[in-house]
Amino acid sequence: KDISVRKRLNVTVDGDAPPPFEKFEGMTLDEPIMRALTEKNYEVPTPIQSQAIPVALEGKDILGCAETGSGKTCAFGLPLIQYVLDAPPRRSGDGPLSIVLAPTRELAQQIQVELCAFAQCCKGLRVAIVVGGAAMGDQRGELRSGVDVVVATPGRFNDHLEQRNTALNRAGYIVLDEADRMLDMGFEPQIRIIMRNVPANHQTLLFSATMPDEIETLASEYLNCPVRVKVGQVSTPTANVTQSLVRLNDEMQKPESLLELVALEFSEAEAAG
Repeated sequence: KDISVRKRLNVTVDGDAPPPFEKFEGMTLDEPIMRALTEKNYEVPTPIQSQAIPVALEGKDILGCAETGSGKTCAFGLPLIQYVLDAPPRRSGDGPLSIVLAPTRELAQQIQVELCAFAQCCKGLRVAIVVGGAAMGDQRGELRSGVDVVVATPGRFNDHLEQRNTALNRAGYIVLDEADRMLDMGFEPQIRIIMRNVPANHQTLLFSATMPDEIETLASEYLNCPVRVKVGQVSTPTANVTQSLVRLNDEMQKPESLLELVALEFSEAEAAG
């Protein structure tokens, strides 16, 4: 039965994984989370959520491969909130129970918004965002007052760690979202510093839209017997992306040339159905 459900969802699994759930009911999520799902009109889980949430709730590491827009945030976010609810209450000045690392400020903000939407149903749960382009002082004050979850870009979060504005001694649920992009952007040294300083007994969820050798290496170093969950045929950086180089003699030609390329791509996509 599990195999047929996974086939229908186009999900492949490698490792000791519980069966996928095609409904949120039965996933052993606490009542506040279930209430939030109802309020946000989440009716059925997406394929990555159907399989990743049960795995994460069992405390297992995950190496997840799914494209942007597949529902990854909810896939790691619901077990994250459940993890916080199950933990001892936060005290003033405590470091985060969970850290979510993302490659860009924009993605971090999107993750924060979604987590906060669910956190509102969980009294007292605090989510902080730590990204570049925002005042260090404001972030410092929030971190030092104590938070449950930090959503951050690796560089800025590492800056706060160096300044001792927060600590990693409670961090037991770590998420690396769009890890391939983080490596492309040169964040590997900061990721390694953070991962070396979290407690030995922690859970790590690594999500990536592609699975290049660098991601496999990172996973082999920092994930403990991960369950591999893949949605669709996403596997290599070039599977769904075509890169082109267009040389222009005049800088002012860029906007017009870009519009022409987008129009051409759109026409070709429509012709291909």
